[in-house]
Amino acid sequence: MRWLLLFISALTLRAQLPVARLTTVFPPGAAIGAPVEVAVNGADLDDLKELRFSHAGITAAQKDGTHFTVTASSNVPPGIYEARVVGRFGASNPRAFVVGDRPEVLNAGTNKSFATAQTMAVGSAVNGKATANAPDFFKFKAAKGQRVIGECLGRQIDSRMEPILTLFDASEKEIAHVRGGTILDFTAPTDDDFVVRVNDAQFRGGDEYGYHFALRGGPWIDFARPAAIEAGAKASVTLFGRNLPGGKPSEFKVDGKILDQVEVEIEAPKEPSPSYLARKPAAAGVDGFEYRLASAEGASNPILLSIATAKVVLEAGANEKATNAMVVTVSCEIQGQFYPRNDVDWYQFDAAKGDVYWIEIFSQRLGLNTDPFMVVQRITKNDRGEETISDTQEIYDNDANAGGLMFNTASRDPAYRLEAKEAGAYRIQARDLFSETISDPRRIYRLSIHKEAPDFRLIAYAPAPPPLNKDSKEAQSSGAFLRRGDSTLIQLLALRKDGFGGDIEVTVEGLPKGVSAGTTKFVNGANSASLILEAAEDTAAWSGPLRIVGKARVGEKDLAHAARAGAILWNVADYQIEPIQSQLTHELFLTVSGAEVAPLAFREEKPVDAVSGAKVTVPLTIVRRGEFKGALKFTTLFEPKKEFEVAAGATNATFEIDLDKTKLPVGTNAVALYATSPGRYRRITADEAKATEDEIKKLKDSLAGITEAPKKDAVNNQVKALEARLQYKDLTATIYGAAPINVTAPPPKKAP
Repeated sequence: MRWLLLFISALTLRAQLPVARLTTVFPPGAAIGAPVEVAVNGADLDDLKELRFSHAGITAAQKDGTHFTVTASSNVPPGIYEARVVGRFGASNPRAFVVGDRPEVLNAGTNKSFATAQTMAVGSAVNGKATANAPDFFKFKAAKGQRVIGECLGRQIDSRMEPILTLFDASEKEIAHVRGGTILDFTAPTDDDFVVRVNDAQFRGGDEYGYHFALRGGPWIDFARPAAIEAGAKASVTLFGRNLPGGKPSEFKVDGKILDQVEVEIEAPKEPSPSYLARKPAAAGVDGFEYRLASAEGASNPILLSIATAKVVLEAGANEKATNAMVVTVSCEIQGQFYPRNDVDWYQFDAAKGDVYWIEIFSQRLGLNTDPFMVVQRITKNDRGEETISDTQEIYDNDANAGGLMFNTASRDPAYRLEAKEAGAYRIQARDLFSETISDPRRIYRLSIHKEAPDFRLIAYAPAPPPLNKDSKEAQSSGAFLRRGDSTLIQLLALRKDGFGGDIEVTVEGLPKGVSAGTTKFVNGANSASLILEAAEDTAAWSGPLRIVGKARVGEKDLAHAARAGAILWNVADYQIEPIQSQLTHELFLTVSGAEVAPLAFREEKPVDAVSGAKVTVPLTIVRRGEFKGALKFTTLFEPKKEFEVAAGATNATFEIDLDKTKLPVGTNAVALYATSPGRYRRITADEAKATEDEIKKLKDSLAGITEAPKKDAVNNQVKALEARLQYKDLTATIYGAAPINVTAPPPKKAP
């Protein structure tokens, strides 16, 4: 039986069925092996029972409803992980949580002036919240010649804060001032005390403006060459940074300071791992992993290293002119830098007639604020050896956006398909359009020149319901939650590579007993698809991560890739005023209630048979379990969109699909749609309501034997609180589902 049911986001601008939403976790970090009490805050966090992390070595013991004692065991590497709460209304959206290998303390809250600065040690970290118009001050002692790195995480840990760090000496003289995530790099001129002021760039504050401020005496990595290693391979990598153990001065400067360099051997994993260093949706097309340099003073900051798909070649330099182009053998991946200011790099390679190559730059997708640009030229020579440049092509941003406004997958990294119609040489010019005013060696890039190899990557996220008001410009974060007999929508996006236009079959791994996934595939070159997860009415309670896998066949090669998870970071009331921040996450998490039954549903008993190009009528059965007896407004989630209404109280409906316009392929298809309907809802189950009513009756009966006014008032207050649990609230439900249609090819036409 195919149930198509209700899925609602939490904390929306209209009343919806509750789904847990996590706003903050504080403190947002902990030291390895040091238990810390953590408070969570959000919406619809009724009956919390678990604070869960994306690493099994991070555990939480509940102290009370919203407080947990969190411990990161010794097997947890330093890094940023995800935290979710699980309660009556499912598992929440994730929030970042920092695990470090240095001592961590809480902001005292009384350090609002230079004179009251909180003392902290180099080699420690402070977790705090910005206060509006009231900066925090921290005092530390440094020895003459000691190099200290100050880092304040804000946006990187899902905070609204944009930190500014200002360094003062003991006489309150300003020494340095950095903002926008830039580190504070300071070498003490004398043995003395120094003070750092921490504040938001706009002096905002509150629970949503948490920060993690660390003073490091150990290593800091700015960038690496190469920054890409083939999967499972070992490579010699040169790290450039500060305080690098065994490092020697390099040729590069950042903010006027010479960087150290040291050579290390790094082995790339065979499979990529998620990272908080590159979280924009387009980064789902980049496979990578994090690396930290160990030292006696703790691990360095993490850097993102990519997994290369071809031989890695380092830019040789002196290739700033076309006549000095660096000659490479394809296929290859060139590791270069947009450095110094106005840097232009030229490369040249030979191609045989009929060869098809893809030329692609990776830079913004590596988490860098760059805007790469390419020019591709064909070179021919006459009998006198004179060169002629032709077939020039300028390539700018990759505007392909599979997720629209809600989950924009466009990138500033360019890509170009080169078909060599004649054998010959080709040149590529690579530069950064932002480099006119910037001279920074950390602005690295990968230039991939490879034979055409069609491929794809997937993103999966749980969307909030569409706004009821079609003119609304709101966007909300959400999580995947199933009531018993419920269904939920998972939105899938495909990032297609090297012109891949084939079908992608989707399967789901890790589903609990009683939960099933409808047939889902990307067809006709589509970049988006809807996956419906369905729970039976007797499904037991369950929470856990899902693995969604896309499979495709290209020629004789089978491709399979697990989807990267994603989420919208913050609720947005008007995306024309505040941009939507969608990002990649570590896990896609599903929760099944096991207690509450969905109050409204529609279903299709069996697949409908249809002939390609014809019109088909799809019947639906509407199930009204609760106080949802109103009319339903349906909208399809496939193109062209279709809207229809079902009268209040109706339990059956039909809608028509024109297969000539919808272009469904031959085979089994799941066509997704949703509906909205007003109703009344209360936050407890029928069994809990009955128990509550019984408790109210007992309390009221007990009043007859109570004469003391204080005791009578206490009992009456208990009665009022219990009666509040029985109250219904008016809200609008949004129902998601998919109808299965078996499409067959039309019979062949008879010969005349």
